[in-house]
Amino acid sequence: MDDDTDGKADLAKLSKREDFPGFKESMNLYAMEKGDTEGIYSDDGSDPTVGYQAIPAAHVNRRRDWMLLSGKLTGRVGLQITNPTLRSTWNAAITSAIANDKKAYQFALSLAAVERACGGVQETARQIARSRFKVALASFEEKSGEDGKKAGFEVYADTIRLAEEKLSHAGVVMTDGEKKEKFYAGFNPRNSEWQTCKTVWHQSSDLAFDNILARGVQQQQSLDATAAEEQAFGVRSLVATAAPAATAAIATTDFDTEKRRETGSSTDLDAHGARKPGSSTDDD
Repeated sequence: MDDDTDGKADLAKLSKREDFPGFKESMNLYAMEKGDTEGIYSDDGSDPTVGYQAIPAAHVNRRRDWMLLSGKLTGRVGLQITNPTLRSTWNAAITSAIANDKKAYQFALSLAAVERACGGVQETARQIARSRFKVALASFEEKSGEDGKKAGFEVYADTIRLAEEKLSHAGVVMTDGEKKEKFYAGFNPRNSEWQTCKTVWHQSSDLAFDNILARGVQQQQSLDATAAEEQAFGVRSLVATAAPAATAAIATTDFDTEKRRETGSSTDLDAHGARKPGSSTDDD
């Protein structure tokens, strides 16, 4: 069991109660990263077949390592709780665990105490996350003109992914089927190509939600490539159309120059177009 618990600048913080589900998930990963292979994160002492009680008494080193890492994790995670009330709850749980001879389980007991303290707002957070997910699914805008960079399926998919993260942080468990049902209700494109895609995806009942988003991104990239090619073709056509006109203009200029050489400059001619007496010519 590794007891390295050096600081991490990017470790999640708990400042608001509604953020607890995401914070809890991050702390689980952090405990695993720091070497929690015995179950410090979840062992509250209620099950004698797991965690600390499952370590034979004769394995002194393993029990010592548990206590060492448990203490470091409890202190380090406690520092990430920036909400004063929740920090107080965490510290009180540690004190209670030690007083009741449950120091080995202080981490899980402290985490459970903070979770109870956050319970009143978690349902509200879940409802907000669900609403934001529904809004994200209805946010698709087709690319057009100057707004192209802020529209299209790639932007749409990124917005959905962000909303999915909010669902996870709020502790919302949504099945793949539920996500697809909400997607088909919210995704209402005007373009016939996108409407066809939606129909094909809907008919493929075994197509997972992640795969739908991936296919949408691929379709957008294909449309972008086609649009770029059409734009390039338009430029080439414009150049091709302009070239003969430019050539004709040059030819006309050359013809006019030659005629002036043959007849002399305009200053050598009188008002009737006849050459003035004594005017010069190329043959002089």
